[in-house]
Amino acid sequence: MQAVGYAFDVLGLDRITAEVFADNPRSVRLLEGAGFVREGVMRESIQRDGRRVDELVFGLLRHEWTGGRK
Repeated sequence: MQAVGYAFDVLGLDRITAEVFADNPRSVRLLEGAGFVREGVMRESIQRDGRRVDELVFGLLRHEWTGGRK
């Protein structure tokens, strides 16, 4: 994922956080595939299409990214 590499390698960040709707499995798979770890759930934090939806919080640390690269 180029954006992650840019954030760590060019911007020098130590941590990236992402939040996605719990009912969006494609986004969840994308983040997990890039090495992000699920850190928490904000229950019913968003109103979407007339209903309350959980929001998932993911994080990735620099050493996890650099340690996982080939």
